[in-house]
Amino acid sequence: MDQVNIPGFVNCTPSSFQNKISNEIDNTKSKLDSNESISSSKFWTDSETKALLSFLSDNFGLYRKNKTKFYAAVAINIGNNRTSMQVDSKIQSKWPYLDEMNELFGNRENVKPDYLISSIDDNKLKKSGLK
Repeated sequence: MDQVNIPGFVNCTPSSFQNKISNEIDNTKSKLDSNESISSSKFWTDSETKALLSFLSDNFGLYRKNKTKFYAAVAINIGNNRTSMQVDSKIQSKWPYLDEMNELFGNRENVKPDYLISSIDDNKLKKSGLK
């Protein structure tokens, strides 16, 4: 059976990983349903914030594809009784306008050029037989 390759989930099969995430999502939903306060203002340590950013960097595809599962996976990975709602809140609180700024600047010519100039010399490629 395939193994899930996500930091903090050593020797974790896809089904057990999915079960952990589903449980975290259910736990967060039940806390919301019972009106239990989920304090997003509970201070995050530097190590928790760095772990969150590292996990985001390593699993950005999951973040873009399914934020709910991403938040649950981070909550499980970080531990310390963090909930997926707290993870969501922490990401938004780091800079709430990040998505808007990426929309504004992410597609600009100087960030994402229409073309790139190659520094490869075509004559050398032809002589070497690679072209």
